[in-house]
Amino acid sequence: WARALAEITANIIAVGIKDIRLLFKERCGIYHCAGSGYCSRYEWARFILEYSGIRNVNVLPAKSNDFVVLAYRPYFSVLDINKFKNSFGLVLPDWKIKLKLSLL
Repeated sequence: WARALAEITANIIAVGIKDIRLLFKERCGIYHCAGSGYCSRYEWARFILEYSGIRNVNVLPAKSNDFVVLAYRPYFSVLDINKFKNSFGLVLPDWKIKLKLSLL
């Protein structure tokens, strides 16, 4: 995961190389950078198991209301990369690509 963040940081710096201080002053904030696309926790777990070659584990999908949580969670609450894309003009690769690199 550190590799993916380093690549993203290098690309951001390349975009604003002329005046990096101004770039960060104008575009400071919190960004979601895990990659484009989205998945459920179930799809994420299945992808990790399949990519790792683990086939003898049965993962079952669960509904949000199957878990007791103290905080309200919206039904569909994916992390969105549009703020990052609009701020820096960079398109992040699909989350599966970065996850594969993290699992190496």
